[in-house]
Amino acid sequence: MHRSVSFTLGAQQPPAIITSFAPLSVNAGDTITGSVFDGLTAFYFDTTRATIIGTPTTTQIQVKLPAGIAQAFVYVKIPGGVAKSVASFGFKYVIFADSLTVGWGPNNGCGYDGYNSTRDY
Repeated sequence: MHRSVSFTLGAQQPPAIITSFAPLSVNAGDTITGSVFDGLTAFYFDTTRATIIGTPTTTQIQVKLPAGIAQAFVYVKIPGGVAKSVASFGFKYVIFADSLTVGWGPNNGCGYDGYNSTRDY
């Protein structure tokens, strides 16, 4: 005698994993790209929602950077949950470099003299 059993498995989409985004900093209104996933419902820079441009794919999305965002973590919302980027997005200067180009900062690269500094450079 043969018997059979049938049942339906409920499988949920796993949460997104943000592997990278580029560029690390842009100007307000520029477009950034990154690795995102199926069923994208929202994209945030911290708590500020970004406008999604075009149709996201399984591995890429483009968003418009909202005005006023200088530095923020990136959040991706899909049906499987919300993912947060490991690194933050933003800042125009890379300050952790093996060598800095002469004149990269204010005061012709010789330090910051604001706030009535008495420190010698």
